Amino acid sequence: MRTTFRLFLLVTLLLASFAIAPAGPARAESPYPPCLEGSTQLTGSSAGGALWFICVPSVPAWNGVLVIYAHGYESPVDPANWKVPTTPTFANLTNPVDGSYLPFMLESQGFAFGATTYRRTGLVAADGVQDVVAVAEAARAALAPGPARIYVAGVSEGGLVTTLATEQRPDLFAGGLATCGPIGDFQKQIDYFGDFRVLYDYFFPDILPGNATNIPTALVKDWPNRFQPRAMDALSQNPGNALQLMSTSQAAFVPTVLDTIGVTTSEVLWYNVFSMMDAKAVLGGNPFDNSKDRVYSGSADDTALNAGVRRYKASPTALANVGAYQTTGQLAKPLVTLHTTLDPVVPFWHQMLYGAKAAASGKLTIIPVERYGHCNFTSKEIMDAFGFLLAQPTGN
Repeated sequence: MRTTFRLFLLVTLLLASFAIAPAGPARAESPYPPCLEGSTQLTGSSAGGALWFICVPSVPAWNGVLVIYAHGYESPVDPANWKVPTTPTFANLTNPVDGSYLPFMLESQGFAFGATTYRRTGLVAADGVQDVVAVAEAARAALAPGPARIYVAGVSEGGLVTTLATEQRPDLFAGGLATCGPIGDFQKQIDYFGDFRVLYDYFFPDILPGNATNIPTALVKDWPNRFQPRAMDALSQNPGNALQLMSTSQAAFVPTVLDTIGVTTSEVLWYNVFSMMDAKAVLGGNPFDNSKDRVYSGSADDTALNAGVRRYKASPTALANVGAYQTTGQLAKPLVTLHTTLDPVVPFWHQMLYGAKAAASGKLTIIPVERYGHCNFTSKEIMDAFGFLLAQPTGN
């Protein structure tokens, strides 16, 4: 997801994120990221318009395995101009936790590496699966005798892309590594962002313009310089309400490090500000609904809270279209997931929900990381999880 599914560093805590096509391979040109010296780079674009590149270590160094990386959420709008969509990029190829460049890291260990921009920014996970598939099919066509195995790995929104691709294309992918993704229930992820905004507006009224489902242009344009600092000031001026916001939203923070309340609030509100209007456009209407059975608890006066919080009704079209982003848990190939237990953006409960879906398959391994932060993993933790995935039988 900003991981947007973009990555950013906020008050020392990190986020992370990644994109596809059948054009003929070519020598790498800008805007394609570099491959390790001695590797061959193939580039192209998918039918959907996404760019892709593949780095192949020189023979015999290549072990025959290709890893296709699915990045996270990128902001769909240019803050300087609401009506200008941002251009998709090969996002977040560098791990912000330790500075490791993912293509080099994998190529140096004998793996080929592929990535895609996706065809657009914003909410793109359903189409992103097709973009990742295009990279895999391009590799099969261009490389002789072709990869022996192809794995997909992704972060945040890319974790959802990875899970959907592993479920839907077991003929193509030998397995997947999904990190910090909203894989348990995408509707609940949408509601998590919406609930947080309505609860923030209840405890801190008149701080942010607009509301949970209608984001004015001014809020987007002035978020970093005006409204984000204003939202943080409100927390510090009323710490009691700040704690109630955490308890009623059930958002992750570290009780012994109260600054994490501000980090969590800033990061979750960012998604409401920058993703809601895009989600409405992609899904065909407002997907957030707290109009019926939503009962909020954990405040000093839950009766007043539930009577006073603003209610929204979702569009039936949007609710139906969310189905394309829902996982099934039907796995024919192994899936390994990595998730911090105190993730403020994509809550850890996604792992429990997906675990219940996939229990019958026997193909899922969940690796929890006891830490605060969204996609806050070291490269060693990621590679250890990938090594575990490689050791799983694929059935091929």
